[in-house]
Order: sequence, then C-alpha cells, then structure tokens
Amino acid sequence: MFEKLAQFILARRILVSFVLAVVFFGLGGGILRLTADFNVESFFRENSQTIYQQYYEQWGRDDAGIFIVVSGPNESLLTPTHLQTISDVAKALRSTPDV
Repeated sequence: MFEKLAQFILARRILVSFVLAVVFFGLGGGILRLTADFNVESFFRENSQTIYQQYYEQWGRDDAGIFIVVSGPNESLLTPTHLQTISDVAKALRSTPDV
C-alpha cells in the first residue's frame, strides 16, 4: 500500500507539491488571525450566567495569579545556588510593573 503511494508521489512530484502548497498556505493563512483566550468565562455558554456566577462565587477569578514551573537536569533544585536563582527570578518578577 505504501509502496503504491510512494510511486504515485514520485511519479507526480510537481502536482503533489502544488497540492500540498495550496493546502498549507490555504490553511496557514488563518494563522495571522488566530488568538488564544485563556479566560475561563469562554467555557460557559452565553445563557448559563447562573452557573458561571456559582463558579465565580466559589473559585473567584482565575487570572489573578501565574504559576512558574522550575525544573532542572537530574540534580536537585533544593541547593543553595538553585534556591538563590529562583529567589532572584521571583524578585525580578515582583519588581516588574503589571506582574
């Protein structure tokens, strides 16, 4: 099966390349308009205001904090050098406006 597919592609390289380019650029054209919405409110339907209100009362806003995950190679992060680096990063983030 794959041999026949490979033969088809090799026999029609220009056609296959053209079709792939059209598909790639046709689908890739929308990437400029792509946006990410990380707000939890987008998970609720427009007519489910009551459910959202219950969620909000129990959990509050979810965009008030950020988590930074720190990992390292196979060594422990609980060494004085690593802890000092993590502390320095935290201080730098606290001193940055709007963080």
